[in-house]
Amino acid sequence: MEQQPEKNMHSSKGSLPPEIAHDKNPDGFKSHHPNFFENVVKIWSDIEDKNYEICCMLLVGKNRKEIADHFVITPGTVDNHCSVISQKLSIPKRGLLVHLEKIDRGIHNPTKG
Repeated sequence: MEQQPEKNMHSSKGSLPPEIAHDKNPDGFKSHHPNFFENVVKIWSDIEDKNYEICCMLLVGKNRKEIADHFVITPGTVDNHCSVISQKLSIPKRGLLVHLEKIDRGIHNPTKG
Protein backbone atom coordinates (compact mmCIF):
# COMPACT_ATOMS: atom_id res chain seq x y z
CA MET A 1 0.00 0.00 0.00
CA GLU A 2 1.37 3.36 -1.05
CA GLN A 3 1.75 5.88 1.77
CA GLN A 4 -0.15 9.13 1.34
CA PRO A 5 1.84 12.33 1.91
CA GLU A 6 0.95 14.04 5.16
CA LYS A 7 -1.21 17.13 4.73
CA ASN A 8 0.52 20.26 5.90
CA MET A 9 -1.90 22.05 8.22
CA HIS A 10 0.43 25.02 8.51
CA SER A 11 0.47 27.66 5.83
CA SER A 12 3.40 28.98 3.92
CA LYS A 13 3.69 32.10 1.83
CA GLY A 14 3.21 30.09 -1.38
CA SER A 15 -0.02 28.36 -0.36
CA LEU A 16 -2.55 30.95 -1.48
CA PRO A 17 -5.04 30.11 -4.22
CA PRO A 18 -3.73 30.97 -7.72
CA GLU A 19 -5.88 34.09 -8.06
CA ILE A 20 -4.38 35.47 -4.85
CA ALA A 21 -0.83 34.12 -4.94
CA HIS A 22 1.09 37.22 -5.88
CA ASP A 23 4.36 35.34 -6.34
CA LYS A 24 2.96 33.10 -9.08
CA ASN A 25 0.37 35.26 -10.82
CA PRO A 26 1.42 38.66 -12.18
CA ASP A 27 -2.23 39.64 -12.57
CA GLY A 28 -3.07 38.41 -9.09
CA PHE A 29 -3.23 39.88 -5.64
CA LYS A 30 0.03 41.86 -5.61
CA SER A 31 -0.83 43.75 -8.79
CA HIS A 32 -4.21 44.82 -7.37
CA HIS A 33 -3.03 45.35 -3.80
CA PRO A 34 0.65 46.38 -4.11
CA ASN A 35 1.03 47.91 -0.65
CA PHE A 36 -1.24 45.68 1.41
CA PHE A 37 1.51 43.63 3.06
CA GLU A 38 3.56 46.69 3.97
CA ASN A 39 0.49 48.46 5.36
CA VAL A 40 -0.48 45.44 7.48
CA VAL A 41 3.06 45.06 8.83
CA LYS A 42 3.07 48.70 9.95
CA ILE A 43 0.24 47.77 12.33
CA TRP A 44 1.09 44.11 13.07
CA SER A 45 4.80 43.54 12.54
CA ASP A 46 4.88 39.84 13.44
CA ILE A 47 1.74 38.69 11.60
CA GLU A 48 1.76 34.96 10.98
CA ASP A 49 1.54 33.67 7.42
CA LYS A 50 -1.88 32.06 7.87
CA ASN A 51 -3.43 35.22 9.32
CA TYR A 52 -1.97 37.30 6.49
CA GLU A 53 -3.27 34.81 3.92
CA ILE A 54 -6.73 34.91 5.51
CA CYS A 55 -6.65 38.73 5.28
CA CYS A 56 -5.76 38.44 1.59
CA MET A 57 -8.51 35.92 0.93
CA LEU A 58 -11.08 38.12 2.69
CA LEU A 59 -9.91 41.14 0.72
CA VAL A 60 -10.57 39.38 -2.60
CA GLY A 61 -14.04 38.28 -1.51
CA LYS A 62 -13.55 34.73 -0.26
CA ASN A 63 -16.10 33.67 2.35
CA ARG A 64 -15.30 31.77 5.53
CA LYS A 65 -16.30 28.40 4.02
CA GLU A 66 -13.99 28.91 1.04
CA ILE A 67 -11.18 29.92 3.39
CA ALA A 68 -11.87 26.94 5.65
CA ASP A 69 -11.86 24.56 2.69
CA HIS A 70 -8.57 25.98 1.45
CA PHE A 71 -6.80 25.51 4.78
CA VAL A 72 -8.66 22.29 5.67
CA ILE A 73 -10.01 23.82 8.87
CA THR A 74 -13.53 24.51 10.11
CA PRO A 75 -15.39 27.77 9.47
CA GLY A 76 -15.33 28.25 13.26
CA THR A 77 -11.54 28.19 13.19
CA VAL A 78 -11.64 30.82 10.44
CA ASP A 79 -13.83 32.91 12.76
CA ASN A 80 -11.23 32.50 15.51
CA HIS A 81 -8.51 33.71 13.13
CA CYS A 82 -10.71 36.69 12.19
CA SER A 83 -11.07 37.56 15.88
CA VAL A 84 -7.29 37.50 16.32
CA ILE A 85 -6.84 39.56 13.14
CA SER A 86 -9.37 42.12 14.37
CA GLN A 87 -7.65 42.38 17.75
CA LYS A 88 -4.14 42.67 16.37
CA LEU A 89 -5.12 45.24 13.71
CA SER A 90 -7.24 47.18 16.24
CA ILE A 91 -10.40 46.91 14.14
CA PRO A 92 -13.90 45.66 14.93
CA LYS A 93 -14.62 42.11 13.74
CA ARG A 94 -17.99 43.12 12.33
CA GLY A 95 -16.36 45.58 9.93
CA LEU A 96 -13.27 43.51 9.18
CA LEU A 97 -13.51 43.66 5.38
CA VAL A 98 -14.13 47.42 5.33
CA HIS A 99 -11.10 47.98 7.53
CA LEU A 100 -8.92 45.61 5.50
CA GLU A 101 -9.85 47.70 2.45
CA LYS A 102 -8.83 50.86 4.35
CA ILE A 103 -5.52 49.22 5.29
CA ASP A 104 -5.04 48.24 1.65
CA ARG A 105 -5.50 51.88 0.59
CA GLY A 106 -3.25 53.11 3.40
CA ILE A 107 -5.96 55.16 5.09
CA HIS A 108 -6.58 53.07 8.20
CA ASN A 109 -5.82 54.74 11.51
CA PRO A 110 -5.73 51.98 14.14
CA THR A 111 -6.27 54.39 17.01
CA LYS A 112 -9.52 55.64 15.48
CA GLY A 113 -10.60 52.43 13.68
